[in-house]
Amino acid sequence: MFEPKAGLPRLRRDPFHLAKLLSDGEGALGPMVTLAFSSDGKRLGAALGFGNIKVWDVYSGEPLESAAAPRINAFAFSPDLSSYVLGGDDGFGLRLFRFPPHTNILSIARQEIGDNLSAEQYYDALPFVDGLRDGVEAAKSGNIDVAVKAFERAVKQPGIHFDPRAEALSVQRNTAKLAFKLAFRDDLSRAAELMDKGSIDEGIRDAARLAALVPLPDDSQESANDWNEICWMGSLWGKGREVLFAGERAVILAPNEANYRDSRGVALAEAGDFQRAIKDFQAYVDANVGPDISKRVQWINSLQKQENPFSEEYLKQFRTDRGYTGAP
Repeated sequence: MFEPKAGLPRLRRDPFHLAKLLSDGEGALGPMVTLAFSSDGKRLGAALGFGNIKVWDVYSGEPLESAAAPRINAFAFSPDLSSYVLGGDDGFGLRLFRFPPHTNILSIARQEIGDNLSAEQYYDALPFVDGLRDGVEAAKSGNIDVAVKAFERAVKQPGIHFDPRAEALSVQRNTAKLAFKLAFRDDLSRAAELMDKGSIDEGIRDAARLAALVPLPDDSQESANDWNEICWMGSLWGKGREVLFAGERAVILAPNEANYRDSRGVALAEAGDFQRAIKDFQAYVDANVGPDISKRVQWINSLQKQENPFSEEYLKQFRTDRGYTGAP
């Protein structure tokens, strides 16, 4: 077995490190047919007796590659570390395999930074490559030139292919997008709280402003509950036409949530769209997940007679029965 000097320090510090790499956490992986270190000593490849190959990062212990390959008896890394060669019996011969570039991993991580990942979670999505993490931190802070220099270190290593400046700018944009998304969620929650406290008109104004800022495809499913609350509370105060936009967003974001259909149904009825209101109330009845099913059946019957059940007197009594206070 070839052990280049670059790989020896870690093995000397921890004599059992090699054994740890060749374990899956529950015991040995199986009989080793052949082992091979990369020329820089940073990777270890193994062909296993039951027909698999594995590659590890020697220093971190992280698995880098795993594949099925029957009856392998030879394994070697290419000099530039971009690929490896396997040799086998039964007609397998010699075959060249390329390590997948890290571009896809970077792309996934870059997208996920917009989904409120912590720094640790973002790092977990990055490969163990010098320069990547420094570049990400610099770009998140707006230090693009520093980020570019860090990413330039990364792309000098085998298998890393991306444009350093484009990557830095992309991380910066997504960080700004995340900050906006968090502020949007906070503002939307405050609008829903205003509605709960009876500040109906103020809550509707704030919600309408937020809806104009963020198109539906960019909205988050996590905001569906707040949109529903805005629709429900506004409708209970007879402002269904004004809050229908909120009910529409809630249902689009969570189409299978019966309570959201119920809220939108009230808004639709008040807006004069009786047919869609009937369908929403029927969906609530069919789901059988909430209280007052009999009331929804009564609403459906009224709407089928082209009568709007949500008169001012009815809504006032409905609010009183449920303890809603305040004034719009």
